Formats: sequence, C-alpha cells, structure tokens
Amino acid sequence: MVITDIMPYEKRADALGKLGLFYGIGMVVGPFVGGQITKNLGYVLHRYLALMRRKNSNIIFSISLARYVWLAISLRPQTVTSGMSWLSND
Repeated sequence: MVITDIMPYEKRADALGKLGLFYGIGMVVGPFVGGQITKNLGYVLHRYLALMRRKNSNIIFSISLARYVWLAISLRPQTVTSGMSWLSND
C-alpha cells in the first residue's frame, strides 16, 4: 500500500485507521447516493455519470502509462559498444 510507503512509522497506524474509516463510509454512503440518483433523476443520468467516471479513469490511466514508458525509456542503461563479442571469435 502506498500509505505504508509514504508515512513515517509513528503515524502509520493513524493513517491506516483513517483509510479504513473512509472505505467503510464509502461502502455505506455510495450505494445510497447511487440509489437516490437513479430514483430521483433517472436511470439515464446514472449511466451517464458512470460513463463519465470511466472515461476519466481511462484518461488518467493513459497519462500514467505514457509517463511510465517515457521514464523507462529515458532511464534505461546505456549499451556497451566495446568488449567481448558473442558472434565472432575475435
């Protein structure tokens, strides 16, 4: 988990407790809010909001993937041009 990597040891239990608290609140509040949106505003709006959330996630994933590939390419080790050749008996 990222929290265990970025938090100092003394504050780690507090941060993990808050994370668990908000996960619990989200599991209770999320379905309630989704049900109210569907009930009061209609099924079509609910699906539209889900589609927009998915598109935003895809955009964020694509940007993150492009940054990772760019970093992997720019930080790769340089190849050695001198030394032993595996293809010849020189």
